[in-house]
Amino acid sequence: RKLDFHKVQEVLIKLGVDLFSDKEYSYPFNPSNWAKNREEKMWNILVCVKDFELLCQQAYQKLLDAGYNIILNKKGYPYDFHYYRIELKKADAVIAGIEEWTKEHIDMAPHLKVISRFGTGINNIDCNYAKSKGIAIMRAESWNTNAVAEQTIALIYSVLKKIPYLDKKTKAGYWERPFCDELSGKTIGFLGFGKIARKV
Repeated sequence: RKLDFHKVQEVLIKLGVDLFSDKEYSYPFNPSNWAKNREEKMWNILVCVKDFELLCQQAYQKLLDAGYNIILNKKGYPYDFHYYRIELKKADAVIAGIEEWTKEHIDMAPHLKVISRFGTGINNIDCNYAKSKGIAIMRAESWNTNAVAEQTIALIYSVLKKIPYLDKKTKAGYWERPFCDELSGKTIGFLGFGKIARKV
């Protein structure tokens, strides 16, 4: 099957990833800028996220149905660049987890065209170097905004109500009736006011 670059973009967007709104790191899908030996080659997609095929069954099936060769992380823990150095040499695209994509690691994948971040943050990717290599950077923007906002609220209450401390004391056989603070009347400070802080 011929490689359809517009189909690649369509599939990735359906999976919930999107191009950066930041123009500095937003790279259009322009086949003329990509690898020279791409005419009839089906892509190898390296999945660095462990248990991707279990956590994202629908997305995994969509990639298989589209005809891509999927290389899964079968080690059961975060991605190890040196363990998978052979697979890296074959990768046309990666679904990246929390591993660091430095200049050294990007250079280990000579055919790499897309780094699709399995999450929102891209601080673990050398975006400037990727840009210089013509590699597209994508991320699943806002996919976990609600979950992180709820976790933030849970932690605020946990601190106010001394839940970790009381849990430890109870498990040790002690029962205390502490005086706990209430959120009502307090002023909450935000360091930054992006989507997650606004959701909170």
